[in-house]
This record gives sequence, C-alpha cells and structure tokens, in this order.
Amino acid sequence: MAENDRHQHEMALVLEERSDEQDTIRHQIETTKQKITQFKHAIETFDAMASETQKLQQKLTDLESVRSEENMRHALEIHRMKKEMLELRQQIEDTFRKSLMDTDRIMKQNAFDALTDESKTALLANAKLKEELAIQDMGTKNL
Repeated sequence: MAENDRHQHEMALVLEERSDEQDTIRHQIETTKQKITQFKHAIETFDAMASETQKLQQKLTDLESVRSEENMRHALEIHRMKKEMLELRQQIEDTFRKSLMDTDRIMKQNAFDALTDESKTALLANAKLKEELAIQDMGTKNL
C-alpha cells in the first residue's frame, strides 16, 4: 500500500503541476489578450491621428493656396497703383510744363507789347541778324 500511496502522491503532484501550468497558460493568454486590446486601441488612436493629420495637411495646403492668391492679388494691386501714380505724375508734369510754357509765352508777349515801336523794330532786326549769323556759321562749317 505504501507504493499505492506514493503513486497517488506522485499523481497529486503531477496534477498540481499540470494545474499550475494551466494557470500559467491562462494567465499568459489573459495577458496576451490585454496586450492585443492595447495594441488595437493604439492602432485606432494612430489611425485617428493619421486621419486628423491628413485633414490638417489639406487645410494647410488650402490656406497656403489662399495666401499665395492673396499675395498675387496684392502684388498686382501694388503694380496697378504704382502704374496709376506714374501716369498721374506724368500728367501733372505735362500740365505743369504746358502751364509754364503758356505763362512764358504770355509774359514775353506782354513784354513785347509793352515795348515802344522803335524797340520792337530793333529787337526784330537783332533777331534777324542772329538768324543770319547762324546761317553763315553753318555755311562756314560746311566749307
């Protein structure tokens, strides 16, 4: 009977070892399931982040496009304004030049009208002499 007790004792030890191994395996399975759940959650989080990143990238691209269009519009507006300012400046200069020439002509006419007849005749004769001298000078240079 001692052998039977020993045999039963060994069987109890084997069963206990087997039960311990099964508990260890169950624990490993449970731990693995928890890790799988954590990985699935991490994947969902990463997918959500990737989706949000893609949306933000699209928003950024759209905003850069709008900014580029605004820069172009701004540059064109500045160019238009500078061109308009140049044209206005030229118009003002032309008007001022014409006004100066008109004023000069009127002043010369008034001065000429204020001269006596003798002074007018002398002035015209002087102008004719200057013209003749200029023609003679050209003729001399051509020879």
